[in-house]
Amino acid sequence: MEKVFSDKTEEGIRLIWMQFDPEKTAEGVRLLREAADAGDPDALCFLARTYMGERYVWEYAALEINGEKAASLLKEGIRRGSACAALLAMRCGELTPSARIPRLPMETLSTLFFQLRLDHPEIFYAVGFSCRAVPEAAFVEFWPEYRFEKKRIREHRQAIEARVTRLLRPLRSLPPAEQERAIHDFVVENVRYDKLEKPYSHEVIGPLTNGVGVCEGMAKTVKLLCDGLGLPCMIAVSDRDRANGERYLHAWNIVQLGGQCYHLDATFDNSLSKYGTRYDYFNLDDTKIFRDHRPLLYPAPPCTDGGQFYYKLQHLSWTKPEEAARRVDQALRKKQPGLVFHWRGGYLTREVLAELCLQIDAAAQARGRAAAISVNWPQAVLQVRFVDAAQPVETESLEDI
Repeated sequence: MEKVFSDKTEEGIRLIWMQFDPEKTAEGVRLLREAADAGDPDALCFLARTYMGERYVWEYAALEINGEKAASLLKEGIRRGSACAALLAMRCGELTPSARIPRLPMETLSTLFFQLRLDHPEIFYAVGFSCRAVPEAAFVEFWPEYRFEKKRIREHRQAIEARVTRLLRPLRSLPPAEQERAIHDFVVENVRYDKLEKPYSHEVIGPLTNGVGVCEGMAKTVKLLCDGLGLPCMIAVSDRDRANGERYLHAWNIVQLGGQCYHLDATFDNSLSKYGTRYDYFNLDDTKIFRDHRPLLYPAPPCTDGGQFYYKLQHLSWTKPEEAARRVDQALRKKQPGLVFHWRGGYLTREVLAELCLQIDAAAQARGRAAAISVNWPQAVLQVRFVDAAQPVETESLEDI
């Protein structure tokens, strides 16, 4: 594999960010300083991080905090062509008017910029870029475009960081699986899908400060919260179906638990959760998710384990209509407002659904109630709501919700 950093810079990074030892950290800083003095632009970037406080190093690192030094080192790193310095400047709010980067096709730069913003949802304020170049030059001048002025960016960053801190504090002692579910539930229960698609709804600022978002903003929020807890997470993006007139991409998450990867689509669950939190798209494998999701635009790790599917773990995945009727009777006796279950007794055909509805209706009527049933056909999930027997009810499909 091609080396990314010089030997001295690489060793400095290892000592500071992989050892968590004060003496080794001090030695790492010394190596970075030597590399920076020798003209290494990436060393300037990582040396700048050591002056930014524990958030950019590690807790109890006890290094000097000096914002002016950090900003100066970052600017010099950017001037010398460090892509790492340009990224760090955007992440920490030390915005720069431009950076010199290797010359690449504009399509490649656009893809990299898009993927950068997916991998780092904290860069919510960078919305585009332009390039200036001299013909035949090996480098171009890269000019990021920002949504807000620097003062507003810092205000928004502080508000988002404070919100994230409050949200994650009670989750840190939980097992990873419970952390993941809590993050899913926060987005599903507290974010409203923005049908007007305001610009900030595509970024974490929408869900975290305004309570609204589209799929990209929700997926970025899930990733930001997972990152804060150390849960491995990425954003998956599917291509649009141009033949059917689709105008937009779709984004969701892939989360790693216990060495296995799972799909988590908080947006789809959000759209289904009118009558209670749904988990139809929580920890799916590839087979299930691609029943109603387009193929991925960018490569992603395979999700082959179906053992963490929520309804299966909660014993809400049934194979017989009689089981559904029995569970409906139990729920009514316990005065529950309804229930949600997954059908795994073969394909959910209209004939199977008709039989399920007959059994469920009979069980509800025996208790003096009626059953309103909605169906997520692709995932074979049914939601049953108990209503007054005199109220007319219909069976809804996913497309009706």
